[in-house]
Amino acid sequence: KRQKEDALMPVNGKRNAMWFIDMDGIIAEWKAGCDGQLRMPGYFRALKTTVFLPPLREFAAAGGQVYILSNYLTRCLALQDKQEWVDEDFPEVTKDRRLFVPCGIKKADFVKE
Repeated sequence: KRQKEDALMPVNGKRNAMWFIDMDGIIAEWKAGCDGQLRMPGYFRALKTTVFLPPLREFAAAGGQVYILSNYLTRCLALQDKQEWVDEDFPEVTKDRRLFVPCGIKKADFVKE
């Protein structure tokens, strides 16, 4: 268990560092699909978790600041699906720490210093 904690410890040794985590392919399994599939209701909601999620949940539960920073498709239910996925699979990340950015806009623009 110590190795897992060390892997999530920021370089400066402080647990209060902010971690910005993408969903797609990082904590939620990514399945390649065409635009039509990605826009189907429930597509993002049904993605399975990855091996990276449990240690991040532990880090967040121990007081680490974890933010979701992920793009979403517009004109479909992708945003709602992603919110519901986080509600169920990573509830330690509260809604005020979820930064969902419309596709085509740089995610870095949503991160405050």
